[in-house]
Amino acid sequence: KLDELRLTENTVILFTSDNGGHCHLKKSPGVTCNLPLKSGKGWTFEGGIRIPTIISWKGKLKPGICDTPMISMDVMPTLLDLTDQKLLPKQHLDGTSLKPALLGNATPALNERTLAWTYPHNHGSGHRPSHAIRKGNWKLIHFDTTDTNELYDLSTDLGEKTDLAKKHPEKVKALHAELAAWMKETLLKCPQRKNPAFISITNKIAGCQSSSLLTWKLHQEGMQGDSLEASRLKTPEIRPDPKKREKSVIYPFVQSRFFFIVL
Repeated sequence: KLDELRLTENTVILFTSDNGGHCHLKKSPGVTCNLPLKSGKGWTFEGGIRIPTIISWKGKLKPGICDTPMISMDVMPTLLDLTDQKLLPKQHLDGTSLKPALLGNATPALNERTLAWTYPHNHGSGHRPSHAIRKGNWKLIHFDTTDTNELYDLSTDLGEKTDLAKKHPEKVKALHAELAAWMKETLLKCPQRKNPAFISITNKIAGCQSSSLLTWKLHQEGMQGDSLEASRLKTPEIRPDPKKREKSVIYPFVQSRFFFIVL
C-alpha cells in the first residue's frame, strides 16, 4: 500500500513487541518457544525482555544486524532524530537516539549504557516481583519475595544458565546499589504489605489461588461492585515529590538486538 501511494521512501517502518513470547503456562508449555533464551513473558529473564525489532526506511537505511541494546523508550528519540526533528528530552526522559547505531556508527557509550526493568507484581506463569539491571554484558536480577540476586554474563551465557552471584559478590553489590538508586529515582511503587480485607474475602471463598480466579469466584457468588470495593484496604494516597525528577518507570519491554531491513 505504501508503494501504491508512493510513500515508501518517506515512511519509517518499525516492527517490535512489548515482551517475549508466552512460552509457559501452569498446566501447559505455552504457545511459543524462546530458546535458547530463558523463560518468557512476565519475567525479567532474557526470554521475557529480549525481543526482535525491525526498522526499515527505503533509501535511507542499509540492510544489516546491530547488537546495540535497545529499549522501548528509545523509539521516540530515534524516530525524531532519523527524520531530522528536534529532540524533546523532557518527554523522552529515558530514551536515547539510536540513529548512530542504525547508520553503523554505534559508540561504546551507547553499547555499554545501563538499562533497567521492573515487573513488580505476580504473573500467571509463576513469576513473583522482580527487577533487573544490565550494564554492558553484566545483568543482575533481584527477586523481592526471597530477597535474592542472580548475576549473569550475557556475553557468554545468553540463556542465563549459570548464576555468578556467589563468584562475583562485588559486581552484585555494585549493580544492586545502582538498581536500588534507579528504583528510588523513578519513584517505583512495589507491594509493601498484605491486604487483610482481601485475605479475609479469599479465605471465605475456598480454593482461591489467584486474582483472576477470585474475580471469577466473586462473579459466581454475586459479590461485585460495592462488595468488592468495600473489601479493598484503604491506604493513604501517595503523591510523587514534584522536586524530584520522575523518570518513566520501565516495564520489561526491551529490545537487546534489532534489525534494520530495506523492504
